[in-house]
Amino acid sequence: MIYFNEKTIIPIGGPTASGKSAVALGVAVGLEGTVVNADSLQLYKDLPILTACPSQEDMKTVTHLLYGVYDYNETPSAGRWLSLVSDVIESDNSSNVLVTVGGTGLYLSSLMYGLSPIPDISDGIRYQVRQHGKALIMSSGETALYACVVKKDPLIAGRIHPNHTQKLLRAWEVIEQTGRSIVYWQTEPRRKIDNPRSPLFVLDLDRQALRERIEKRCWQMVEQGVVDEVRRLLDITERKFAPICKAIGVQEFRRHIDGECSLEEAVNDVVTSACQYAKRQQTWFRTQYQAGDIISIPHDTPQNQASMIIKSLYSLSA
Repeated sequence: MIYFNEKTIIPIGGPTASGKSAVALGVAVGLEGTVVNADSLQLYKDLPILTACPSQEDMKTVTHLLYGVYDYNETPSAGRWLSLVSDVIESDNSSNVLVTVGGTGLYLSSLMYGLSPIPDISDGIRYQVRQHGKALIMSSGETALYACVVKKDPLIAGRIHPNHTQKLLRAWEVIEQTGRSIVYWQTEPRRKIDNPRSPLFVLDLDRQALRERIEKRCWQMVEQGVVDEVRRLLDITERKFAPICKAIGVQEFRRHIDGECSLEEAVNDVVTSACQYAKRQQTWFRTQYQAGDIISIPHDTPQNQASMIIKSLYSLSA
């Protein structure tokens, strides 16, 4: 094959609970590869159960990299993750096949198309912008937020819809951090990894099947001790906000720990939040990639899905 003469990226994505990790393991075993994490929450070391990190047995089967590398108070970003992947490529700790797997769409997109070279935003600026933006919306509505950001950064006028709150907040924090418009940064050459890669393989399954898998996984997490895991996190963070606390399940299980709801109610809330997140992930994978850059893998056993991907790779390189 023409692949794998140098370090080559095989990206695998899909919504939460779609079985990505098992499929990636199968591909890595079949191609003697290394699994590289592309999930922002699995970067953290404090919630391996809640974030469904690979088991110790799986990690012994093939090399897994970029799991559990962040402390609870660190802030992940696509740019920082892309730098970590570059370090993996330059190191001797991985094979020539890098099976890069996760559900964080922006991370996978950065592999495909690169990133604008916007410097990382400090936690302090991000917090201030989010708090001020939230206060503006609550007091005067989204139009007030739009007017405020346009006053700070006139170049975004007409480029960002007044209802796109997250994009407006992003533009605000960028100009606060860098003194330059986000428009300027978006016109700069993109940071890219130039190693060869395959198309993005996305695991596809219908909403009902996905919901059933999410619910099953939540109860498995309970059996594995997720409540105690969340309790330990709350203890080390002293119940103060930390980036990792945005993980789905932390606040839901906190309410159970604090006696505000039953365990069953907490699990139901986690399932609802995870299903909503999965829907957003599926929308991302459906809309953010160019034709030919994405291959859908139908629902099947992990072994069969891994075989489909390997056969596709041989076909693409024939």
